[in-house]
Amino acid sequence: LCLVHARDGLATSYLKVARMASDNNDRQLANRYMAKAAESLHAYNATIKTPKEQLCYPNYARSTIQMAEKSLKQARYLRTLSLIDAAKRACPNITGIDSLRSIACNLLLKQRLNVSLQMLEQGQIETARDSILEIANHYPELCPFSTHPEQNKEITNTAATIFQKAVGKSLQLHRQDDNTLSMKYLKMASHLQKTFSLPHSSKLDSLVNIITIPYILAVADETNLEIWKKHFQKADSIYRLSQSLSLRYGLSENPEIKSTLTALSNKIKVAGCQWKLEKIYQLFTQAGHAVKAYQIASAKSHFLKAEKLYSQMDNCEEDRQQTDSIFRSFRTLFQFTDAYHKLTLELFRQGFKAVLPGFARLEEQYHTEHLNQFGLPYSGLYQFVKSQHSEKLIMEAVHYFIQNEKFGEALHYLQLSENVTNTKTEQKQIALGFVKNGIRPPSRFLMQSEWEYFARAYRKALSGKES
Repeated sequence: LCLVHARDGLATSYLKVARMASDNNDRQLANRYMAKAAESLHAYNATIKTPKEQLCYPNYARSTIQMAEKSLKQARYLRTLSLIDAAKRACPNITGIDSLRSIACNLLLKQRLNVSLQMLEQGQIETARDSILEIANHYPELCPFSTHPEQNKEITNTAATIFQKAVGKSLQLHRQDDNTLSMKYLKMASHLQKTFSLPHSSKLDSLVNIITIPYILAVADETNLEIWKKHFQKADSIYRLSQSLSLRYGLSENPEIKSTLTALSNKIKVAGCQWKLEKIYQLFTQAGHAVKAYQIASAKSHFLKAEKLYSQMDNCEEDRQQTDSIFRSFRTLFQFTDAYHKLTLELFRQGFKAVLPGFARLEEQYHTEHLNQFGLPYSGLYQFVKSQHSEKLIMEAVHYFIQNEKFGEALHYLQLSENVTNTKTEQKQIALGFVKNGIRPPSRFLMQSEWEYFARAYRKALSGKES
């Protein structure tokens, strides 16, 4: 009880300040103290346990009702209803609240309806429509004890008046050959009819047939124009608009509209497939440029976009053989670059000898898969070994290729050595390999003086095989 008195007294004192500020037309100060008063009803929560039962703060509630009555006399009906709600929350069982709410709701409704009718008299049909729709949307929230808008005769009568004006305006604009604006008012009338459950109108039905069919067909023509411009997404959007209009006005089975929309649907499907394919090839080009600049992340981004578009072409009938081939080539390329980057990291961790087999396989893949078509700035294993000027790396490569019986490659790498005379063992193994495989080494290795030992070893092995 002490907690209730303390909160009630504190809140009421703030309300007195709010009332004084309101009397002086200082609404900002009045609202601030109204908020303080409402907060006071929850004061001392941190120090005192609030009882579970519903509390009543009678002084605060009565003061709030007095302010509501004053606002009612000033025709501030929304503020009146807000104050009534505050009083109800402060003391749910206080008397007089429901009757005051009913008066405020009726006056608010009358005010809003008068605004709608005044706007209508001034020829502002849209503003009148907006006002009546605002009643439909918000009136039940403000006045929950009142009848629903479409059950209130005053509301439906006003809505019906606006409806008739909208229908008349639509017909007038149609006679002036302005079917686009005529459709705007036709939609307005249909919306009002649906929202307020207005009775069937043969005049509206007649207008729908007169205006909507030509309008939908005109929209369909716009779709064709956008397809011709290759604005396929815009074309699809306009087509969907014409489709939704035909459904909204019950014209989807009209023979002319049905055949037009069916033809458009097929045309958009074909055009859409064409657009996607063109976009995919644009993305291929962008990915290719990025590869040449060695911007692999950017290339992958373009490729993934192309892949996503391609996944949406399941219903397209285009020949996919060439496109599938390009996708496969890009996937192979990215597998190659990923593996190359991984091996490069391993090179610094484990050394050249450990990653040499991997680099050799990549070198072979680069050529067999024709990855040079992408213009990838890839120098290859040979150029890498050459650039290092390391006898150790050169001999590791030579030994790897001898071990794998790729004697031509072994000889190719061996010529990088600056100490060829110290590689007699390797030269002899390579020479024997050439003879074994029945392959003749390049002429320079048989004629140049620095390769004299290799030439003798080759000829000796060759004569021994022939004998």
